[in-house]
Amino acid sequence: MVMKAVVFDMDGVIIDSEYSYFEATRRVLKEEGVEKFEMEDFIDSIGKTDHAAWSVLVEKYHLQTPMQEMIDRMKEYQKEVVKRDGFLPIDGVKDYIRSLSEQGFKLAVASSSPKDTIERVTRALDIQQYFDALVSGEEVEESKPAPDVYLEAARQLEVEPKECIAIEDAYNGLLAAKAAGMYAVAFESGKYPGIDLSPGDEVIQSMTEAPHFK
Repeated sequence: MVMKAVVFDMDGVIIDSEYSYFEATRRVLKEEGVEKFEMEDFIDSIGKTDHAAWSVLVEKYHLQTPMQEMIDRMKEYQKEVVKRDGFLPIDGVKDYIRSLSEQGFKLAVASSSPKDTIERVTRALDIQQYFDALVSGEEVEESKPAPDVYLEAARQLEVEPKECIAIEDAYNGLLAAKAAGMYAVAFESGKYPGIDLSPGDEVIQSMTEAPHFK
């Protein structure tokens, strides 16, 4: 099968954003009386939409505050972290994206993040011109691990899912890519140990190990 497209998850694949989400989530939970919330508690949230992640947290910690109110606070705190630190690209990802585009591959982002966040990130990193589609989990019926966001990316790229490589850093995202019928590459940065990457067809530790075609 000749591959025609590469579809990127965003958080943890294009930018190292998981820590900002963790820090913001922990701050909200502390305000709600949860004193202990560590990275290992956060792992299950990686790759999920805000609503899906917080549904689990509400049940686990018996939170009484309306969920959307907590999500809104988390987003504000996350913006503070980004304002302080900026969007930090994963090492080598910008060069990889540019190389794929120059070789004629169609490129997309398929992320659980809101569409406006995806647009802000790609603009801030000056890579928006390389992407043919930016798809948010909020645009489709079911979020990851359902395949909807990847199927929508393939539809917008006008390619078959089996002609796509997906690059993901989360268990749910890998399940979504595989369910869509794509070849799933698991990116393991080493910063968040404990993530199950077993659904991936292969595992890479850096973007220099990502599939290259020339």
